[in-house]
Amino acid sequence: MHRSSSITALALVLVNVILIVNAWAADLPWNLVLGADPAKLTPEQKTRAAKILENEFSDFGCDDTIAACLTDTPQGRTAQRRAGLVLRFVLAGKSDKEIAQALLDRAKSVHPLKPATIVTEGRVRLGAPPERTKVTVVEFADFQCPYCTVISPILEKLVRARKDRVAFVWKHFPVRGHERSVPSAVASEAAARQDKFWVIHDVFYENRFDLDDDDIEEYAKRVGVDLARFRRDLGDSSILKKIETDKIEGLKLRVKGTPTIFVNGKQFLGYKDEAELADRIDEELDIVEGRIK
Repeated sequence: MHRSSSITALALVLVNVILIVNAWAADLPWNLVLGADPAKLTPEQKTRAAKILENEFSDFGCDDTIAACLTDTPQGRTAQRRAGLVLRFVLAGKSDKEIAQALLDRAKSVHPLKPATIVTEGRVRLGAPPERTKVTVVEFADFQCPYCTVISPILEKLVRARKDRVAFVWKHFPVRGHERSVPSAVASEAAARQDKFWVIHDVFYENRFDLDDDDIEEYAKRVGVDLARFRRDLGDSSILKKIETDKIEGLKLRVKGTPTIFVNGKQFLGYKDEAELADRIDEELDIVEGRIK
């Protein structure tokens, strides 16, 4: 009889907890979430997301939980973006531990102790001109890096969609062990002198296993460069010097591998995919343009 009463009491406690969590889910202003669609959540996912939002803290603008800070104000804008991150990770089936780490990584990405100063003058650039640029995305990359093959086209796409305010600057970081990373970097700079960097960039990534000298010349011909000028520029020592300077700068910034991304000098940490990179760029625009306080 005593055991039966204990089980009944425990069941009542569990029911109350479920009711409380469901109330959280019902009461949250889901319409304020940025970067994710709450309608895509199942009831179970929504309940789980609500619990996380009630327990994890907003890292800027409001000294409370994400749920409590979720307001339509500049002070609540960070919480709106963090809520979006939580929803994206819940939808992706990530664990609570992974979500907590992602929130920590994002906080460090947006508010580092000291943003890096990165040389962008004289480097290949896509998007807004310097005088109109509000956010500069810098990628340290290598043409034989498998993950760069995925990330670089995503960054191109995101910047092109925001080209009035955002710029993408390429920095060379040839990785030891990639035999053709330096020759392909030199060739990309030679192509850049004829305004063909981004087209040959795409071709190199599409063919990263085939970057021998003959291959590179064929790709250069394919993208329409003046081959005589291209061949001359391949031997220009100033190009190699630029690549060396980029690599040394990256090492000083503690770049350990590729791709490494900085947004207005702030290193992007955590999971790299289109949704997270887009949200980080847009958050930096929010900061620069005063929508986050």
